[in-house]
Amino acid sequence: MISRQISDDEQARIAALGRYGILDTPAEAEFDRITALAARLFRVPTVAIVLVDAERCWSKSRYGMPLPPAPRALAFSNLAIGGPDVLVVPDAALEARFAANPLVTREPPLRFYAAAPICTSDGYAIGCLELCDYKPRELSSAEREMLANLSAVVMDELELRATAGRGRDEASTAVAG
Repeated sequence: MISRQISDDEQARIAALGRYGILDTPAEAEFDRITALAARLFRVPTVAIVLVDAERCWSKSRYGMPLPPAPRALAFSNLAIGGPDVLVVPDAALEARFAANPLVTREPPLRFYAAAPICTSDGYAIGCLELCDYKPRELSSAEREMLANLSAVVMDELELRATAGRGRDEASTAVAG
């Protein structure tokens, strides 16, 4: 019963992500500005807006390093969408769930990870805004709040695009009708 409930929720989450038509689209300045701003605000070398579909984690915007689509099973983002709160991993090398991850064992090794889920108005976490650093660190409660607010800005941008798309579709239908 519980696994069925999780499966149903996951299908709805994937459908929510699909509503935005954002997967596999080119880089866009609106999102790139958010990742560049976050890198400066938090003084981290890498920031990404990551969307999580059924099988992979895909970066809509990246600042600092290329992040090819990653299998969901290996991606930190997969954990970040598991709840409404900001996920902070002060030193990934010291946590058993991350220590063997290729991002942690490669050079330079990822140490710090923080992510705020990107949540739809109906409560689905479709991705996250994530910060990465090559040295261990923490986030203050004020920084966690800033990260959550920037993640909400990403969602606002997605909603604006969806609303504008619906407006164009409605206008086309009215003209054709």
